[in-house]
Amino acid sequence: MDNYFTSVPLFTELRACNFGAVGTIRPHKEFPDELIKIKTQYAIKLEWNTLLAIVVQDVLCLAWQDNNIVLALSNILIVNRTEDFREKVRKRTVKTSTNGRIVRHIFADEPTKSLSIPCFIDDYN
Repeated sequence: MDNYFTSVPLFTELRACNFGAVGTIRPHKEFPDELIKIKTQYAIKLEWNTLLAIVVQDVLCLAWQDNNIVLALSNILIVNRTEDFREKVRKRTVKTSTNGRIVRHIFADEPTKSLSIPCFIDDYN
């Protein structure tokens, strides 16, 4: 799901009805303050691929650092095992990208590179 409709109460209700869901989210009152603070105050200071997670009402609330911090929810996925990540071929950001410096050093001079990303990002995309 896209971020317009996602919320912790919705994902809790979907889980109770045996529906799995993954989606990005905008920061709002049900989302953990700690992860909102990460997005608002530390978004350009974290290393690429930093992943933080907090469980609220049996819903996994996530903050993942790509070029920008991506906030997400999941009521079906976990992120504490090796198999919770996938290798994906990613393109290097353009030099004019605002936050491209966060990920550019990972690529060095390569235009594409196989990188390990969380499954929830790959599923969402």
